[in-house]
Amino acid sequence: MRIAILAPLWKTIPPQKYGGTELIAGLHANELVRQGHDVTLYACGGSITDANLVEVIDRPMFDIVGGFKFDAIQPYDLMEIQLAFDAAKHGDFDIIQNHMGLHIAGLGGVSPVPMVTTNHSSVPPDFELLSRLASKSSYVSISNSQREMSPYLNYIATVYHGIDTENFSYNLESGNYLLFLATMSKEKGADRAIEIAKKTGMKLIMAGDIRMQADFDELKPLIDGEQIMYAGEVDTEKKNELMKNAKAYIFPIRWSEAFGLTVVESLASGTPVIAFRNGSMSELVDDGKTGFLVETVEQAVEAVNNIGSISRENCRQQAVERFDVSVMTKNYLKVYEELLA
Repeated sequence: MRIAILAPLWKTIPPQKYGGTELIAGLHANELVRQGHDVTLYACGGSITDANLVEVIDRPMFDIVGGFKFDAIQPYDLMEIQLAFDAAKHGDFDIIQNHMGLHIAGLGGVSPVPMVTTNHSSVPPDFELLSRLASKSSYVSISNSQREMSPYLNYIATVYHGIDTENFSYNLESGNYLLFLATMSKEKGADRAIEIAKKTGMKLIMAGDIRMQADFDELKPLIDGEQIMYAGEVDTEKKNELMKNAKAYIFPIRWSEAFGLTVVESLASGTPVIAFRNGSMSELVDDGKTGFLVETVEQAVEAVNNIGSISRENCRQQAVERFDVSVMTKNYLKVYEELLA
């Protein structure tokens, strides 16, 4: 099959640090190549892939624009669509996979070949009027719960994200600290993570980027460098190291997370997850088997105390069986085959 993968232009493929969608787009392209398909990846300069690479712009859009800006459609995105559509008109592709975002999905109706859009967002569409106009385009959700935020979209399948589990080393021995790895914000529950650590008396390592300085400023007085430590934003290697040596991964979100890539990365590292029962968490965490689903800080504290009952080997096994990139890619191929049929 000849497949075009449209990646976001904000960060390189793969991303150096933050960039969940970019990570998935890159893994998706590479695994399709490994499974014998002819793949072209549209991305920014500096990207590395096993697929045929088309550099839409010479560097990440994040650097060109000066940060993330989602209040308008960037012209560079339209360049990517133009390049892919022109190639499709010349017969280069059987199908186009859009990982760029919902703002491009409306163009699926005028695509020279079938185009499917993966919804990566954990919030309702920024441009709801545009999304409603494009509601009959083909969409893939990354969890069943995600559909509740935009039920009017034509979802044709749910495909869970996949990671390269072979690249995640794991530890079957429990560590002696809790881990919080996410944007340092209230939505992600950074303050809850600290409260859980304080109430259990356990050491907490926090890692992630800072987007809302006001949120981080409130956390600062609680980060003492001894019990509560902040490691900053970390790369993939450091993330795996922190995860596999943790006693538990704390995911105390306040919002409806559409997937939660770090949750399955933690499981691949052998570390059980304690997550607040929001969004997709009940689809990712097998309560009582790969971690615990909770609704309050008090329940999270109890879960920490009972985390020894969770098999770290089972955590790793479920990650490989359910969330490996090979599984994700096979499920996408089923979607493509159905669209082409």
